[in-house]
Amino acid sequence: MRPIYLPLIACLFHAAAGGQIAPTEAFRQWASEHVHAISSVEDDTHGDADLRSLDQTIGDARVVAFGVPFYGAHEPLAMRNRFIRHAVSQLGFTAVALETDLTASKLLYDHVNGKITETDAALKETLSYGLGVYPENLELIQWLRTWNASHPPARQVHLYGIDLTGQLGPYAYRSVEAVQTFLVTVQVAESVWSREGIACLFRCNRIA
Repeated sequence: MRPIYLPLIACLFHAAAGGQIAPTEAFRQWASEHVHAISSVEDDTHGDADLRSLDQTIGDARVVAFGVPFYGAHEPLAMRNRFIRHAVSQLGFTAVALETDLTASKLLYDHVNGKITETDAALKETLSYGLGVYPENLELIQWLRTWNASHPPARQVHLYGIDLTGQLGPYAYRSVEAVQTFLVTVQVAESVWSREGIACLFRCNRIA
């Protein structure tokens, strides 16, 4: 069966590839008309003049998402850091959200805001999925801390983790426990988030 199917797949692939010529050319044309040159992925030079086109794209948006194509290379993360520095210093953004555990990121939040001082080793460990091994992530955290130390509260930046799944395991219960603790402090007596109401969630998902 395999000798029969492989040529069929190859023919289909060839046909599909041929059908992509027009869309590819259209994209190339569009890209050539809209591309903006960046002078550096890491240096903030000449008042970020090469990022002015980014300002026009963002406009008055209050939420902006930057993506990286993959981890493990310096340039994508360095460019992300430069975008964030620009958004904070030139556009007035005051929050940064990273792909890391929500609950554990409380330590990063406090460190960036100067409430505590953590070692580099602790900061690296707090970043989920082994992302602490990339120096660009630590550089971003320390830059945000330095920025906050020299600016008034209204211009300070808060750092958040947005992933509920935790550190390579089913640790989302930590976020649920944090919510439960908060509700207790504000004395929400009849809450669906009561310990009794989510007992099954803890039993089924927590790993001791």
